[in-house]
Amino acid sequence: MKDFILKGIKDKRRIGYSLFTGIVFGLFLVLGYTLKKYDRLDFTDAKLYISLVLLSAAVFVLSFIFLGFTGFKFKSGKVLLSKTRRITVLICAIFMYAAWLIQLIGVFPGFFNYDAAQQWQIYAESVVTAHHPVIHTYIVGWLIHLSFNVWKNALVGCFIYCLIQMLITAWAYSSIISFLLKRGFGRIFAALASLWFALFPTCVMCVLSVTKDSLFTPFLIFFILGTIEFLSLKKGESLKWYKALGWYVSAFFTAVLRNNALYIVVPFIIYLIVRCRQYKQIWGMLGVLTALVIYLGPVTKAVTVEGVKEREYLSVPVQQVMRVYHQHKDELSEEDIELIENTFESGALLAYIPKIADVAKGSIRQEFLDANRNEIASLWLKLLKKYPAEYIESFLIGNSGFWYPWSTLVLNANGGEGYYVCRSYLPVYERPQISVISAYFKHFENASIVCNNPLTMWIFAPATYFYIFFLSLIYMLYRKRIEGEIFVMVFLIWLTFLLGPVALVRYVGFLYALVPLEIGLIIKK
Repeated sequence: MKDFILKGIKDKRRIGYSLFTGIVFGLFLVLGYTLKKYDRLDFTDAKLYISLVLLSAAVFVLSFIFLGFTGFKFKSGKVLLSKTRRITVLICAIFMYAAWLIQLIGVFPGFFNYDAAQQWQIYAESVVTAHHPVIHTYIVGWLIHLSFNVWKNALVGCFIYCLIQMLITAWAYSSIISFLLKRGFGRIFAALASLWFALFPTCVMCVLSVTKDSLFTPFLIFFILGTIEFLSLKKGESLKWYKALGWYVSAFFTAVLRNNALYIVVPFIIYLIVRCRQYKQIWGMLGVLTALVIYLGPVTKAVTVEGVKEREYLSVPVQQVMRVYHQHKDELSEEDIELIENTFESGALLAYIPKIADVAKGSIRQEFLDANRNEIASLWLKLLKKYPAEYIESFLIGNSGFWYPWSTLVLNANGGEGYYVCRSYLPVYERPQISVISAYFKHFENASIVCNNPLTMWIFAPATYFYIFFLSLIYMLYRKRIEGEIFVMVFLIWLTFLLGPVALVRYVGFLYALVPLEIGLIIKK
């Protein structure tokens, strides 16, 4: 133990990474607790800083010990033979799909929730926009349209979508298991990973939901695994053609299935091209970039009536202005009040909800914004200088669900709290075939166990799985592992959600799916 500590003290990188982790987690825990309890931050309160120092110090010590862990070296005899490995992976995939299928039948026809109804509506009315991923809108719209034409209802279309999504997801999750089996893990770990994927409620709710976030997860996993394998190539080696093709396809769909991911994936592909330009697979990545340019340009323009509205990028600033308006209206000038009130539709300011910006950004008067852009920007800057604490509070309250495990989550625009929408919206309606399973998932919408019980809600909270991911990222970077590079990309994608309108579980469903991979990368030497 003495040598362990002395060696660590001399390791400046280990101290630096541990200190960074301590500060990040300390900030998250202290700010999250303070905002949840008081709904505000008092930067003059000494207790805030004392708590931050103490918590950061505690996490620093734990991180220091954690980074000193070098993993377990498995004996070569434990590595499964190729044929045995393939059979194991196939059994795991079949088990996951069968478990999901039983649960899907239980909640038949699946969860046609969140944005799915709106996507169907704009498809049916031929007014598709780029607000949602265009390719996903057309997939959902076409299947529901087909279902109406053939079966005279939308239920079968929703069910077929879920069956296809389950197949792709089972393939992706079994690829994680295959990846770990090749690196020395045995069938026990494969079985545990399969149970996690097949039965953990959040993983299941995501895979049974008709939302672009659920389909984004498997393609992100394919892209992660493909990139790890690509960066592991030695000089003169190359990926097999089918693996390279799968990698290119996964890169494309990872970029287009979430509008915010596009801004991270494209620069990351460019980074890979520059970093690994001596490998012939780079030509494929250039092809992916070309395909993205064509898809986002002429193709998207040809099949949509408009691009992403400007208001979709204004979630953070409009919430900040609304918070100042509500808390300090008496201190604002008549001109400032008039400008703020004219920026939003009538009554919108009265419907301000701190944790969700849908009302705020959705009620912006675009014509007024266009005509008074400079004045509104100047007002935003003026209020920032006068009320910086309120701006910080507004930003943190809006995304605290992503980084504070005991933060309550908002599910709808009227501020209703909950965990996950386990129901369908029209034109799909619910016809559960196994009442016990249906009741089980309905329990996760707003039950205390996931929303209000401090002893259990952290088990399901998105923040918990961000912490696990962040620790694995820090570990990979400290150990100079190639996985750290792709994890940085995932971290940047996570950061983009902080600028969104609300903290939802579905946005970061991929963090739950990455848990077995993260554990495997850490414990394997």
